[in-house]
Amino acid sequence: MDYKAGMSVYALAYLLGVVFVQQLAVLPGATAQVLLLCVASLCFLILAFAFSLKRYNLSKQNTLIISCILLIVIGILYSAYYAKQQLSLRFDEDLIGQNIIVSGRVASIPVTDGKVQRFEFDVQYHRMLTAENNHVSAVFPKKIRLSWYYGQTVNAGEKWQLEVRLKPPHGFMNPGGFDYEAWLFQHGIH
Repeated sequence: MDYKAGMSVYALAYLLGVVFVQQLAVLPGATAQVLLLCVASLCFLILAFAFSLKRYNLSKQNTLIISCILLIVIGILYSAYYAKQQLSLRFDEDLIGQNIIVSGRVASIPVTDGKVQRFEFDVQYHRMLTAENNHVSAVFPKKIRLSWYYGQTVNAGEKWQLEVRLKPPHGFMNPGGFDYEAWLFQHGIH
């Protein structure tokens, strides 16, 4: 039986690597990533060697298996890299409860509920308001979600400079309930 693998097989292999990282409690460390990179390099070299030399011919089944292993490892490496990039943008714990001046643009249509407006804000510049901590933090979220009580009406796209107090995102840990922290993470709000 001559079976030719379609794109869905390769996409499924890559997706398997991505889903594997999603199920881990802790992201893979540097040694695990180096080991996976070695495995990916070995698979790539085997495939490149097999295709460059016609006399060394891998069977189609072996080529498919090695290609799937390569794609699974690439999915794992890419997902781990992307997750570490996103986690590096998390809120710096030293900034909790501090008065901070942020300048930027209103990035969403504000939702008004009584006397409070909630909106997403793209931060272009930030500065600590207190004299002893008047530095610009290297790790500061690029996008934040603000609640403004009893303030002026804001519109999407407007540029503002605001004094804010930030707190890290958190959600309730109810199984089966809405995970607000995961929703914020998916939307790039830190």
